[in-house]
Amino acid sequence: MTGAETPFAMGTQTVDPGCHVREHLHDANEEVIFVQSGEGEAHIEGKVHPMRPGSCFFFPRDRPHSFHNTGTAPLTFMWLILPGGLETFFARIGRARTEGEPPPAPFARPDNVRQIEAETVFGRL
Repeated sequence: MTGAETPFAMGTQTVDPGCHVREHLHDANEEVIFVQSGEGEAHIEGKVHPMRPGSCFFFPRDRPHSFHNTGTAPLTFMWLILPGGLETFFARIGRARTEGEPPPAPFARPDNVRQIEAETVFGRL
């Protein structure tokens, strides 16, 4: 099921050591993050909060946030976004793969990533 078929979308995301999810916000969506493994920091409106297994964060609309892996292992978290749409963003910038297939090697984002963000769930900072 996709966000178009339900009032939400859910998935997981993994951030490698030393990497981050850049600062962003969702102007029409609310988001919940639940940390499954690894360690890092959530930067929320200029404040730094530890991310560790079991940590949970809620982001209302228009709340700038970013995630930074400060550990030595991958940082994996589950995301839930209401209404859906984040899955559409990942489908448009990612690489398709079948179940059981290993993740793709690192690749550049498309040149029009800002347009894709604006057309899905990202607002302007």
